[in-house]
Amino acid sequence: MIDGEQQVTGVLRLDGEQVALRPPTEAVKRSAKRGRVPWGTFTLVRRLIQQPYATQQELAVLVGVSQPRISQALAALADDDLVRRTSSGWVVRNLDEAILWWLSTYPGPGGISTYWYSLASVVEQARAVVELVAEKDAAGVVVSGDVAADVIAPWRAPTRAILYARAGVNLADAGFVPAGDEEATLELTVPRDPGLWPASGHAVPGLPLADPLQVLWDIRRSPGPDNEEAAQRVWNTLRQRHHDRRYAA
Repeated sequence: MIDGEQQVTGVLRLDGEQVALRPPTEAVKRSAKRGRVPWGTFTLVRRLIQQPYATQQELAVLVGVSQPRISQALAALADDDLVRRTSSGWVVRNLDEAILWWLSTYPGPGGISTYWYSLASVVEQARAVVELVAEKDAAGVVVSGDVAADVIAPWRAPTRAILYARAGVNLADAGFVPAGDEEATLELTVPRDPGLWPASGHAVPGLPLADPLQVLWDIRRSPGPDNEEAAQRVWNTLRQRHHDRRYAA
């Protein structure tokens, strides 16, 4: 599934063992070159991790595509031994392998990003943007990266806020100033990927969170020497949540 001779793009430690993360597979690369990213397949894996033992009908609703498209994507994932069908519905065969596949093939959210700077704490910056967007669309923004990770599995003080919005926002109205990528304290993206919006919201007052896999992906690219440890904490939390939901079904 993942060619051992591919270039390594990152390393995570799972149960004491280092696991290499590699660039997108050729299938996804070809889709990207044609300008067509299989967002539905990436969203499908997200939803199966969040809701194991789902039927095709349920997955079609969760992903937002037709049942024939779900059937096609499930067949492809099953061919790669990533998912299997049971009497209770579809489920990923192995959570860690599914997450590794997702991280190794996901091309990023796409869209347009703007970068901003503020002297306020990173968490305060995220809350300010959420409040600003909520004035027009309460469901129009989610938080990812360090700030979301600090909510899911606290490990380190957030160093950069990463948020996704359904429409562009002028953050000068909230006291921010435009900045370059390297010096920015907040990154705001209007993404192309529809799957990073969670299927169901997280009960975190003032801080609606992006899909957990998006949080994990953003942590890995966040600045700081301990982002691997922060990512590991989130990964472990995803593993426990998946286990609890799977065996409670």
